[in-house]
Amino acid sequence: MGLAGVMAAKAAGCETIVAVDLVDERLELARELGATHTINSSTTENVSKEIRKTTGGLDLAMEAVGLEAVIRDALKSLRSPGIGATVGLQGFANPIAVDQSHLLMGRTLTGVIEGDADPHQLIPHLVDWWRAGIFPFDRLVSEYSFDDLATAIDDLRAGRVVKPILRMGPA
Repeated sequence: MGLAGVMAAKAAGCETIVAVDLVDERLELARELGATHTINSSTTENVSKEIRKTTGGLDLAMEAVGLEAVIRDALKSLRSPGIGATVGLQGFANPIAVDQSHLLMGRTLTGVIEGDADPHQLIPHLVDWWRAGIFPFDRLVSEYSFDDLATAIDDLRAGRVVKPILRMGPA
C-alpha cells in the first residue's frame, strides 16, 4: 500500500512525497516511483522529527503498516492543520493510543478501507493512469510458479519483492 500511495501522490501532482521503510531496496524503488525524500526508519532515531526538519511538515500523511508507533509518527509529521490516514491493518483487535495534543493542533486522523472509493470508478481510473505511464503498479509485482512458493515467501520476508504473485498451472 505504501508504494501505491507514493505512485498515487506523484500522479496527483504532489510536490513533496516522503517514503518511510525499513528496507533500503524498497526505499530505492520508492524514489524511482516518485518519492522526493526517503527515510529508513531502522536507522533514523526520530522519524517524525526528521520528516518535519526535512519538509517543514506534511499536509497529508498515509501510513500503511497499522502499528501504533507508525500511526503516531504519521500524525506527528503533519503540519497544523493536516490529515493523517491509516490504511494498514494489524488485525481487528489492534488498539492504538495517540496523544490528544496532536489532534487538538488541528490534525485529523482518519481510517480508510479499500481506498474509500467506488471500485467501478477507481479501477478504470488507475488503469488509465497505468496506460499513461503514471501509475506503474506492475513494478510492484513479481511472479512465481506455485512450485516456488518457499522462494516467494523468502523473497517477501527479505524485502526483495513487494507483492509476490503465484502462478497456478503451466506458465
